[in-house]
Order: sequence, then structure tokens, then C-alpha cells
Amino acid sequence: MPLEFRSLTFDDAGSVDALFQTVYPSLPIGTLNPKKLSDFQTILLGPNNGNVGAFEDGQMVGYGLSEVAPLKRGEIPVALLKTLKEGTLAASVRGTLVHPEAEGRLLGIRLLRARRECLSECGIKHTLGMMLTDNKSSVAMYLREGGILCGFDRDHFGLLNFAHYSGDHGDMPHGTKTVECSSTAAMADFFENGYVCRRVDWNRRSGDEPVFFLSNDFEITP
Repeated sequence: MPLEFRSLTFDDAGSVDALFQTVYPSLPIGTLNPKKLSDFQTILLGPNNGNVGAFEDGQMVGYGLSEVAPLKRGEIPVALLKTLKEGTLAASVRGTLVHPEAEGRLLGIRLLRARRECLSECGIKHTLGMMLTDNKSSVAMYLREGGILCGFDRDHFGLLNFAHYSGDHGDMPHGTKTVECSSTAAMADFFENGYVCRRVDWNRRSGDEPVFFLSNDFEITP
């Protein structure tokens, strides 16, 4: 039976929570922050939140959640400080999850696309989120779908995360300067100067060391 994608409402909170509680114990620490039913109810109560679910035979097999609110300065990734303005309406990602038995059908990517379409229909042009720096599949998926890495943050567990962005600014042309690096310390310096990452390659060097390609899309000049 084909997958059905639709917007989620408050009445779907129980299904979201059930899927989360089923999958969360098997996820690496930091992949998602812990949540309970009341957290999902709060998320699904808000207007224009761009919450989408994937269903098969009436059962939820994946979801993409976000909350929309005016940006506070501390929420803006460092590389976008000169581009995103405080008070701009933006969506903050609150989790993307796929049931293991539904993997293999590009469901994560399809949820990202469905969420962005839903937000666009609501007039929301910017989406921000976080992901573990060593979460290869999520990093690759977001970059493949036009997202950019633009800063660092710490999650609920104190683990280092990339701050990521998708939307109108991510659709802009790439900068003219490009650098390669694998060190997060070096990346932090580039982010602070308006460089962002749009591509990563794990295969150019031996082992699992990634090579991040950053361009000066939002370069900060004196």
C-alpha cells in the first residue's frame, strides 16, 4: 500500500508519542532529545507548525515536527547573524523520525520535503535545527536536500551538534571561495566569518574522517 503524507493535528499526538517511545530506546544518545506525550501535544497545538506524518495502512511510520515562532538572537546560527534578523518568523525542528521497518524508501527525505512544502504554504521561509556532528546519515540527508551547516550548538546531553538551516537563504547561489576542513575547531572559525557547509565527503580520505566543503556565502567583511 502506498505511503500517505499529511499534516498532523493535536489528535495525532498519541500516534507520534507511540512511535517515539517505540524507536527512541534503540537510537544512539543525542540523536533525539527525550520527550513525553505532553511535549508532543504542546508542539501539535501551535499554529503553522509544519508538522507532517507518513502513514501506511493507517499506521504512522514517520514524522517531521517543527514549531514556528519569532527568532531570538541567541537562536540564530553564527554564520547567519548578518542575514537572519531577530524577530523573523522561523520554524525550529523538533524531531524527524522513521520507524526502522519503514526505512529504505527515502522516507526521511520525503518527510523533509513534505515539511518544507507545508511550511511554505504557511508563508514560513526559514527552518533551523540541530544534529549530532557524527550523525552521518542526517548530515548527508540535510545537505543533499539543500540544507546548510552554519554553526554549532550543544544538545540536551551536552553533545556537540551542527546548527543547520534550510529555506530561502539556503537556496541562494554559493559563494566564490571554497575551503575544505575536517576539524570542528577550524569550522567554527569559518562559520564565524560567514562561511557555510553545503557538502561533505567521507570517502576522500582513509577511515571515517569527513571532509567538509565550506563556501563564503555570507562572508562577514570588516
